Amino acid sequence: MMRLRQWSYSTAFGTKERFTPFWVVQAHRSLFLVDRPMDKALAYAISALIVGFGVWIFVAGLGSSSPALWTIVGLVPIAIGLISAFGPS
Repeated sequence: MMRLRQWSYSTAFGTKERFTPFWVVQAHRSLFLVDRPMDKALAYAISALIVGFGVWIFVAGLGSSSPALWTIVGLVPIAIGLISAFGPS
């Protein structure tokens, strides 16, 4: 018979983790890359893509009929990407 690890209420886990068997939580963490160093790299990559999209809008907007509007529109994802990468975590 498999023993299930019992969670105490003093742990930092939420309700779902407290009432879920330990092996299910461990499988979830290994399958979905939770609490792994690659999470930070993936977060930075997504932020870089958002910034790159903003730069693309900015550069493409400079040659449009209303460059001031597209410059402002391009600065929004650039700001969001930079805040996402270097803002408070």
